[in-house]
Amino acid sequence: IPLAVRIVAEGEPVRILGAWVGKDIHPTTAWPKVVSMIKKNLQRWGRRKPTLYGKRLILGMAIGSRTQYLTRVQSMPKTVENELISIMRKFMWNKSRSPRIGLDELYKKKKEGGL
Repeated sequence: IPLAVRIVAEGEPVRILGAWVGKDIHPTTAWPKVVSMIKKNLQRWGRRKPTLYGKRLILGMAIGSRTQYLTRVQSMPKTVENELISIMRKFMWNKSRSPRIGLDELYKKKKEGGL
């Protein structure tokens, strides 16, 4: 075996095409770095004081684009999903715990009054 080839220990995750693979890998292994990157991006965007519509676009960009592939290849644990929902709500409502608009209204199509 060439010296440049690294053989990982059993149970040690290896990143291949953005996904973490290996034997007995915990489902949350890949997510802390992604969540941290999302938080940093949203902090940066939040300083620009975007409108509600702008925040919706930012959330789609910052969260949707960073999570879709990894969710597809590795799945997203419920704990991570709940954390991302909390992050989205805090960003959307300026850290307020309760939205000013009912979630059922927000989730409607734009033509029906939603975001």
